[in-house]
Amino acid sequence: MTIKSKKEYFQAIKLRYYNSDKQAKTTILDEFCVNCGYNRKYAIRLLNSKKQRNKKTPSGPKPKYQNKVLLIILKRLWFATDQMCSKKLKAANLTLSACFLQWSTIRQDLTP
Repeated sequence: MTIKSKKEYFQAIKLRYYNSDKQAKTTILDEFCVNCGYNRKYAIRLLNSKKQRNKKTPSGPKPKYQNKVLLIILKRLWFATDQMCSKKLKAANLTLSACFLQWSTIRQDLTP
């Protein structure tokens, strides 16, 4: 059985399982385990779950810099300083950013 067909079968059987008595639940559970190849305990947890989780937002911390251009410039400065530690980079940031902006304008003027 493919994953998609297992999900469709699960959706079809869940309501039937929820509205059944104990004897019918046993037969439905046996049938579900045989058809999908799940362990009995796992199938019980699936069928008794209240709602399905839909992860729409990515997990993890939010990016610190929303502006992609700023992040590219900071990465270039960091690599230009041979990956200097953050404390030293922060102290040298004003000088380096001025030099970097001047260099990038000169570079743009030289390109045909």
